Amino acid sequence: MSLTGKNRPGVETGLFYRNALMLGKKTKQLAEEFDDRVIAVLFRDCDGTRSEPARLWQDKVNSIRQGFRDAGLGRCGVAMVPKPKSEAWMLCVLRDNYQQCARLENLSGNDDSPDSAKAQLKAAL
Repeated sequence: MSLTGKNRPGVETGLFYRNALMLGKKTKQLAEEFDDRVIAVLFRDCDGTRSEPARLWQDKVNSIRQGFRDAGLGRCGVAMVPKPKSEAWMLCVLRDNYQQCARLENLSGNDDSPDSAKAQLKAAL
């Protein structure tokens, strides 16, 4: 049994941990079945808002990494967590030609915001 605590994910990040744990176990199973090396990549949007704690993104990344470790993957698991969401990464490619993309991490993760990442991506497309 795994309970929330100092070294365990909280309510906000528990889903990320469980996803990584399940993916990690399945990845290990496939590695053994095919006698080959593996890597697991868990892609989840952070979907944070400005009102949430600044550490939320890091907590989610850490939860994914811990899930992979607990599954026995070690460093063969990748936490891929766009901030605030994947639309920011797509904007970086489509509109900004991979230039100064870090500023896009400050976009609103709220789709109802008038200048949301989703709205900007729609305009870029």
